[in-house]
Amino acid sequence: MKRHFDDVLLGSIELFCLAAEAGSFTAAALAAGVTPASVSRSISRLEKRLGVRLFVRSTRSIRLTEGGKTYFEQCRQALNLLVEAERKVTGEQVQPAGTLRISTPTTYGHHRLLPLLPARPAGRTTRMYAEAPVSPRLRIHLAAAAEAEGIAIARGGTYVCMEGPQFSTKAESNLYRSWGADVIGMTNLQEAKLAREAEICYGTLAMVTDYDCWHPGHDSVTTEQIVAVLNQNSAAALKVLDGAVAAMPAKRNCPCQSALKNAILTQPSMVSDKTKQRLHLLLEKYFRD
Repeated sequence: MKRHFDDVLLGSIELFCLAAEAGSFTAAALAAGVTPASVSRSISRLEKRLGVRLFVRSTRSIRLTEGGKTYFEQCRQALNLLVEAERKVTGEQVQPAGTLRISTPTTYGHHRLLPLLPARPAGRTTRMYAEAPVSPRLRIHLAAAAEAEGIAIARGGTYVCMEGPQFSTKAESNLYRSWGADVIGMTNLQEAKLAREAEICYGTLAMVTDYDCWHPGHDSVTTEQIVAVLNQNSAAALKVLDGAVAAMPAKRNCPCQSALKNAILTQPSMVSDKTKQRLHLLLEKYFRD
C-alpha cells in the first residue's frame, strides 16, 4: 500500500477540522495546545498541497469555502473512524489506563484520599493559596510612609501582570480597563507567589510612569519624559522604603508567616530525604513536626 500521509499532514488535517468546528484559529489553537500562528501555518500548508482555498479569512472571523465544506465533511468522518478504531483496540486491554479524575471537598481529599496514594513526585509537595497575595500589615506601613513623605497615593487596586518587556496593544489596554484593573506591570505575579511560598510578607509600591496606550494623550509622552519620571519615582520609593522599614515591628503576627501550614499535600513520611533537604529552608519546621 502506497503511503499518502505523514505525521505533519495528519496533524494539519486535525487542526483544520478543529478550526472549522470552532470557527476560529485561536479557539482551535487553545483546543490543540498550540499557537494560533501554528494553526494558520498548518492550514496554509494544507491548502498549498490541495491547491484549494479552504477558508475565507477576515480580520474578525473565518468561514469555510465550498471546497472547504466538502473537505471538512470527509476529513471529519475519517478522523472519527480513526478514533473509533483506536477505541476498539485499546478497549481490548485487560488493565485500565489513563487518568482518573476525582472531585472531592479539599478536607476530605487531604485526610482520606492522599494517604491512599503513592508518594507524589519530588518537587510537587505543596499547594499554597494566593487569593490575597498582599500583606495588609505591610500595605499599611507602606501607605503611612508615603503619606509622611507627602507623596500622593491610592490604596488598593488591581494589578495586571503582563509578559514583558513589552507594551500593550490598544485592544489589550481597553480590555484591562473593562476588567476594572488599575495598573499594569510585569513582575508582581512572580514576586507575590514566590514570596508566599517563602512565607514572606509581600506588598506592592506601584510607582506610575505614564498612562497606557488607551489614553488620548499617550502618544504625546516621550521616552525622555518617562525616564525622568522613573528617576523621580526611584528617589520617592527609597524614601518610602526607609520609612516603612523603620516603622515595622521586629516580630510579626500576620498570616504570611504560616502560609504553608495547610499547603503541604504530601504526607511527610512519603517525602524523600533528598526532597526534604532541597526544601529545608522553606519547609523544615513543618517536616520536623
